[in-house]
Amino acid sequence: MTMRTRSTFRLKAEATRTLLVLASAAFLIAVVSRGEAPLQAQNAPAQSRVTFTETIAPIVYENCVTCHRPGEAAPFSLISYDDVKNRGQLIAAVTGSRYMPPWQATHGYGDFQDERRLTDTQIQAIAAWVKNGMPEGPKAKMPAVPKFTGGWRLGTPDLVLEMPTEFEVPASGPDIFRNFVIPSKLLEDKWVRAVEFRPRARTVVHHALFAYVRSGAYASIDGADGQPGFRGLAPIGANPNISPAGPLGGWAVGASPRFLPEGLALPMSKGSDFVIQMHFHPSGKAEREKSTVGIYFAEKAPDRMLRVLQLPGLFGIGSLQEIAAGGNYAMERSATLPVDVKVYLANPHAHYLGKEFKATATLPDGTTKPLLWIQDWDFNWQDGYNYKEPVLLPKGTRLDVRITYDNTAANPRNPSNPPKRVWWGEESTDEMGSISFGLIPVRREDEPAWEQFATQQQRGTLLAAGQNGTLQRVAANQARGLLAAPGAGRGLGRGGAAASPTAAAAAAPAAITSTSLPPQVMADLFSGFGGNPGALQRALDVTATTIEANPSHAQALAWHGAATLYYSSTNADLSALDRIGLFQRATKEMDSAVGIAPDDIRVRMARGVVLRMLTPTMPRLANVPGLIENARLDYQRMFELQQGQLEKLSQHALGELLQGLAELNSRQGKTSDAEKYYGMIQSMLKGTDYAARAGEWMKTKQPLPQAQTNCISCHTGQ
Repeated sequence: MTMRTRSTFRLKAEATRTLLVLASAAFLIAVVSRGEAPLQAQNAPAQSRVTFTETIAPIVYENCVTCHRPGEAAPFSLISYDDVKNRGQLIAAVTGSRYMPPWQATHGYGDFQDERRLTDTQIQAIAAWVKNGMPEGPKAKMPAVPKFTGGWRLGTPDLVLEMPTEFEVPASGPDIFRNFVIPSKLLEDKWVRAVEFRPRARTVVHHALFAYVRSGAYASIDGADGQPGFRGLAPIGANPNISPAGPLGGWAVGASPRFLPEGLALPMSKGSDFVIQMHFHPSGKAEREKSTVGIYFAEKAPDRMLRVLQLPGLFGIGSLQEIAAGGNYAMERSATLPVDVKVYLANPHAHYLGKEFKATATLPDGTTKPLLWIQDWDFNWQDGYNYKEPVLLPKGTRLDVRITYDNTAANPRNPSNPPKRVWWGEESTDEMGSISFGLIPVRREDEPAWEQFATQQQRGTLLAAGQNGTLQRVAANQARGLLAAPGAGRGLGRGGAAASPTAAAAAAPAAITSTSLPPQVMADLFSGFGGNPGALQRALDVTATTIEANPSHAQALAWHGAATLYYSSTNADLSALDRIGLFQRATKEMDSAVGIAPDDIRVRMARGVVLRMLTPTMPRLANVPGLIENARLDYQRMFELQQGQLEKLSQHALGELLQGLAELNSRQGKTSDAEKYYGMIQSMLKGTDYAARAGEWMKTKQPLPQAQTNCISCHTGQ
């Protein structure tokens, strides 16, 4: 189903992802990793005869049963002697290679809490036990089976929330990003120390991010496409319509729950909704997911807030270039600290091609501190690393992060065979990469300086992502998903009236068989620009159907693009990435139309009018000067095509043509040209609002506020 056959915008606005959210929340996967562990000896004593009860059981209970027990992620239990004996050869092999227990950080390169790593003595004991026939040993020496509280690794939660409805993950297809909203019903503001996540369909859940939003913030889009939740990544922190809102951590494959360091907690507002943003990776078998979360509260608000420094920023969107098929790739990023900080944790992230992570701090005196080194990254065992003691780094310390990728056929984790070219992206078969450091400025008075530094880092990342084309490519892909999604188009914007498929079907044949759009379509377009969503939707239906039948229909392309741009610029529910993607599609359609029919007045009018109307409020990222120039060229060409018959134009048509030319020249600083057209208005349209506005401009010869006497004023609400 193409974008146009779905008729672009029968959208109930779908608030989707922003990269800011991803960066501000995902690092907290690190602080919600690692679970409750029974107290057993770490080092196996040297014995002439190694037995299960005396030596192996303490090792297994300390390091394995957290996952290898009923109801947890591991595929089998390791509780009893028979459980372990039946898999003895396998256990010896995976522990000997250090594949298990899963712990990717290199020992000695950072001193981390709960290091899930067997000692050499323990590995040797397991090998000897298997080699000697796996004797059980005296039953009286068998340690007690570890006790876990009610299935929750961190103990009984203060609040348990469950997805209200199951979500079906298909057996195949692209990765799915989906948000699920659960009312918290909190009676007062709370501070969150940990979130423990329990997915039901573990084989398809790649990761989850948690957040809170204002109660009912997503009510208009939750379930709007007939399925639980809504598409994309929730724009926490980027959309004021959902505030108060904020991140609450996350979970990834291989991670275990963990409390934030002592004295730290995250806010969660009274009555807020809890949002789970999940990344599903179809496994070949259809699954149904209904997650449960346990939330643990602090007794009081924390004294300080945890900050984040991510290198490279936003998971590498501004740094990661093309990873060629069959080759290796390295990405490096550095940052110099503006203040003294204490670093509490480090959280690495990449996808299947990630190979090595290395982070080092170089202090102002030239000495270095190792922060993290992963020599063989495994996408399936992502984890976070909390330092045993906060790492103190003085102002002027340079942090260096290097991440390498292996896109060769020799990489056993490469998802593509043969290897293919890979870019930055959100899907599992795309790539990204970063290490997120959780930290706090040592002195409270340094927090403003840190905030300024963090803002500069983020702006630099976004600028780099725009310059290398990644931001535009991601936004375009996201918009493509929005416009092609099944069920997209059931109402436009907030409270938008549903369009009539019958009306669209009736008007489409006339549009397809002519180079001009029917009068009713034009009326619907301008009525839609004036605030009538039903009319705009009817026009979009007709133009989309027309383009599907004739991709070179210039007027349909031009006006479909104009309506798309109007929608993306005026709908408050769209995220920043949605706007960028739709903006790109709209301008491409309008520019294509002008290329096909440069002397069609209606084609020129479509692009010129919508750009004249919308550019005053567009962000700088949209290349506003270039858009204003396109609009001026469109008005100039309309003027040239009608120059010999200006007197025959209606007052409205002449006024809009001349006023548009005058306004756009004035906004470009072309004062003499603007004066020429304002002068024509004064001489040809005496006594009109157009003439009054021209007189106003003549007093200062400076650009005036957006004109109110434009096309919309005559087409509102039809």
